[in-house]
Amino acid sequence: MFTVEFRQLKYFIAVAEELHFTKAAERLKMAQPPLSQQIKSLEEELGVPLFLRSRRHVELTEAGQAFLKNAYAILKNLDDAREEAIRIHNGEYGQLIVGFTGSVTFDLLPNIIRLFRERNPFVNIVLKQLTTSEQVKALHQKKIHVGLLVSPVDSSLLSIEKIREETFVAVVSADHPLADSEAKLNAESLAKYPFITTPRSTGPAFYDAAISFFHNAGYSPNISQEAHELHTIVSLVSFGMGVALLPRSFQAINHPRVVYKELNDPFTINISLAYIKEGNSPQLDSFLTLIRGHFIE
Repeated sequence: MFTVEFRQLKYFIAVAEELHFTKAAERLKMAQPPLSQQIKSLEEELGVPLFLRSRRHVELTEAGQAFLKNAYAILKNLDDAREEAIRIHNGEYGQLIVGFTGSVTFDLLPNIIRLFRERNPFVNIVLKQLTTSEQVKALHQKKIHVGLLVSPVDSSLLSIEKIREETFVAVVSADHPLADSEAKLNAESLAKYPFITTPRSTGPAFYDAAISFFHNAGYSPNISQEAHELHTIVSLVSFGMGVALLPRSFQAINHPRVVYKELNDPFTINISLAYIKEGNSPQLDSFLTLIRGHFIE
C-alpha cells in the first residue's frame, strides 16, 4: 500500500499547472530543490514517472495526466469534507428531531420551522407530535432533541424555557344552548354539561389548568369523555358529545359545527421549550438561539 501526503498532491498540481519547477516553487513559496525532491519521492511511491523533464522543458506523462485529474478530485473531496465538517460543527448540517404538542400546530410551530429552515436549509428537521408526557420520556431516552410542550414538567434532567402563555376559551357545538349566549361563559354554566378533556397522564399541566378553572369557582366538571389529541376533542364537541376548554389558538380550526366562546375568568398555560441540560448539538443550539431571539414573549 502506497502513502501519498496531502502536501505532495499540492506540489504535484503546482508543477503540473506551471510545467516549470522554478515557477511552481515560487508559487508555493519554497525553494526549487526541495520541490523537485518531493515530486521525485511521489513518483517513487507511485512507481511511475509523472513528468518528462529536459533542461528547458517539463511536460506531463500520460500517467501524470491521469494522476492530475484524480489529484484535483481528491483535493475537491477533501475541501468538501472540510466544508461539511465545519457546517455540521456550526449546526448548518445534520438532523434535528422536534417534539410538539397539538396546541402549537396552528401558529407557533409553523412559524418556527419556516424561519429555521430559511436559516438552516441543510438541517433535516423531523417533527413528532407527542403529548407533553411522551415528550419528557422521549427527551430522557434521547429520541428527540427538543420539545415544544406544556409546562411545568417534573424532570431534573431537562432545561425548561417558557415561550409564551396560551389563553383558554370554551368550545361548544353550534347547536348547543350556550352557543348563542352573548355573555362570557363561566364555570357554573359549563359544569352543567358533559365535559371533554385530555387524560391527566398525557399532560398534567394542561389537565390541571382546565380542572382548576372549575374548582376555583366551587364546581367540578362532569367528565364524560377523554381524548389524547386536542383535534379529536374539537371533533367530539362538534357532534354534541360535550363541551371543552382549549387554547385560543384552536380557533384556527374553522369547524362549521363548533363555536368558541370567551370565558369570564380566563386562564392560561405555559408553552415552553424543553431539552436535555447537557450535551446539546450545534443544530439544537441554532434552534434555541432562533426561538430565544424571535419567539419568546
